[in-house]
Amino acid sequence: MKFSAVAVGTMDKAQWAAYEGRHRPEDKYHQPWADHNDAQAMGGLAYLDGLAEDAGDAGWLAGGDRIGQADISTVVAYSFTKKVRPHLDLAGECPALTAFVERCEALDAFSSAPVPG
Repeated sequence: MKFSAVAVGTMDKAQWAAYEGRHRPEDKYHQPWADHNDAQAMGGLAYLDGLAEDAGDAGWLAGGDRIGQADISTVVAYSFTKKVRPHLDLAGECPALTAFVERCEALDAFSSAPVPG
């Protein structure tokens, strides 16, 4: 449950950072708020990167023998963050997580339902 919560929280922070630049009026835009949320999203992804490193090339984040909610939430959080905050260096900062996401996105469950647009 904790790992899923970190993934969802990461996605929430990426969403807030993206919202600041896309929907807030220019005269109300506050770069420190966007930076704060980017930093928190990256902190969540760094934590998940550690789990992915521990899981290895064929394991799952929570250590089970099959994909679980933590894995799904993590892949969605990573993919969403990559899409809405493209300036963040996810591959460079989170190499194990990047490999984990690529492995999961090759599965039919993910490849048949890609992130839109």
